[in-house]
Amino acid sequence: MIVRRLVPGPVESAASRVIAELVEAPPLTAFAPEVKNLCAALSKALFEPRFRSQPNLQALAFRLRPAEVQRLENSFRDSLPAAPVLVQPRGLVFHIAPANVETMFVYSWLFSALVGNRNLIRISSSAPEAALLICRVFGEVLAGAPENVQRSVAIVQYEHEEDLTRFFSEACNVRVIWGGNETVRAVRAIPLAPRATEVVFADRYSFAILQAASYNALDPEAQASLAAKFFNDTFWFDQMACSSPRLVVWQGAPEATVAAASSFYAELERVIERRGYSWDAGTALTRFGFGCRAILDGPVTALERHHGRFETLTLAELTPFCRQHCGGGLLYQFHTTTLDPIAEFAGPQDQTVTYFGFAGSDLERLTGLVSRRGVDRIVPVGRALEFDRYWDGYDLFLEFSRHVDVH
Repeated sequence: MIVRRLVPGPVESAASRVIAELVEAPPLTAFAPEVKNLCAALSKALFEPRFRSQPNLQALAFRLRPAEVQRLENSFRDSLPAAPVLVQPRGLVFHIAPANVETMFVYSWLFSALVGNRNLIRISSSAPEAALLICRVFGEVLAGAPENVQRSVAIVQYEHEEDLTRFFSEACNVRVIWGGNETVRAVRAIPLAPRATEVVFADRYSFAILQAASYNALDPEAQASLAAKFFNDTFWFDQMACSSPRLVVWQGAPEATVAAASSFYAELERVIERRGYSWDAGTALTRFGFGCRAILDGPVTALERHHGRFETLTLAELTPFCRQHCGGGLLYQFHTTTLDPIAEFAGPQDQTVTYFGFAGSDLERLTGLVSRRGVDRIVPVGRALEFDRYWDGYDLFLEFSRHVDVH
């Protein structure tokens, strides 16, 4: 069985050789200096001027900075169990990367590598050029790392070949699956070694809750800043990231929510125009067609096109509501005087709630309402895409480690 190995590479390689080289690689310790140096070098490379127009790469570069890696190390060490328990890497982690968020495989690698694992990453044969670009930069930086680090990672590319996925799955200690529900079901049908574990990131849904009175009290500069943060949450990956909001809930008195929404969307239009962000004709047509079907099939009372930059669909009610979504700049919105409808709406399929205008007891109540229903992240507007140790309800450092009891 042959795969295209992108890193180190590119080169055609036997799958058995890829596994043998990873298994035989020297072990690494948690937060090994050479791994941290690799993160710093990759961060520096992605901060180069040629990548400054790509905000997703700039966000990744920020997360790989020495200060950020040190923050993660502090978090890791603060949570270590007391002696005589030792924390060790699990061994070989097999990452099946998503196709819709091209930087995600690096984040997945990061948390596994930092605790000392060796990593095999599968990139889709239909991966976008941005993902292949990251692989090239990764490979260039990796070539300057010590040999033990170079041998600790391989990035491969192949079609949906079950025999290859089966071979890699049998060899790994942890399998990480990123993808839609159907992808997850298909891969999960492929067995793991008896002692291996699995971390799954399937389809999720995210939404924003904005308090109208707090928004209306902002000065124009602050309103523009909030719209820019919302743009970053929503449009970096064409709204296809699981943590990008697809629904905006406006909470407050009816006249306040209408005024806030009108002002907010006008600001968002200006942000999109300033950033030069646009959709191709196919995406715009798909979005419009989806919106028309939603009007016919669901509790939608209005569709507004916002000069073609994005579209909003106003909901008469939150439940029942189908969470199907086309991405590409389509936002549902719902106006409510209380938070009660949100408590009925939120569920285990929901990942991230971004919020604005809630603090103190209001934030505590909001958190209590949605977290009990299955939501895994509650963060301020502007932080939806900040990948961190805790994701989809997992503690990634814990998932990528094992605990050894010594007496």
